[in-house]
Amino acid sequence: MGIMKRTDRERARHRLASLHSPVTLVHFTQERCWLCTDRARSLLEELAAESRHLSLHLVDFAAEPETAERFGVTQVPATVI
Repeated sequence: MGIMKRTDRERARHRLASLHSPVTLVHFTQERCWLCTDRARSLLEELAAESRHLSLHLVDFAAEPETAERFGVTQVPATVI
């Protein structure tokens, strides 16, 4: 069972139908982060699955500091669209 309810999934699919260009969700997390939960990642994965134009890229904040710097991310969890 997913995080999103069926009605929420349908609403998301309807809103995402207007996407005609690729959109990437970049989600920053790290292993030792008490705020970084699998629920956030699961929700983003479910959302990305609702449109062929939406993709999810997961970034380990500690392992890829140059990526975090490029996006201006200084704390985790964070998601950049």
